[in-house]
Amino acid sequence: FPYDSARISKDSSSDYRAPSMEPDILLLNRFSGYSSHSFQDNLNALHSATVFKGGFLSGEKLIDNLSYRDQLFNDFQTALCGDMESWGFATTCKVNNIPWIAVKSISDWADWKKTSSKKILSNKPISDQVIAAHSAFSFIHKVLTSELAFAEIGVDPFSSDETEIPEVQLN
Repeated sequence: FPYDSARISKDSSSDYRAPSMEPDILLLNRFSGYSSHSFQDNLNALHSATVFKGGFLSGEKLIDNLSYRDQLFNDFQTALCGDMESWGFATTCKVNNIPWIAVKSISDWADWKKTSSKKILSNKPISDQVIAAHSAFSFIHKVLTSELAFAEIGVDPFSSDETEIPEVQLN
């Protein structure tokens, strides 16, 4: 849900003007088949995540204001989270007729706690943002390398026999 393109009226209510973007239905179907995801990082720590399907806010503002965040979620009640990248990505794909889907991992809640949460893995601090990025990457890899992911349309995006997740260094 794009929140930047809006008319703010005298009573401070917002009239959002940009249309929402819908991801490619085939990709959406492939990714929607999961309700959870587990992955192991390069330090052999096991992580798990819940998978949600739904829309999210996207705009050019970095939001660290709880009241503004809450107002956006009130205005877009079905939004799951927010980011600054997806609207531009979706728009570019739509203009160029490229199927797309956005996969996000949530590492903070626009609540001023972006850098305060660290986990210690093998005596090394790892930020929630790094773990979230690894979670999204490994989930995308899992879905796209599934034997049945695109078989019905005759596409084998990874013709290699190797389905092991490429190592990502957490640091």
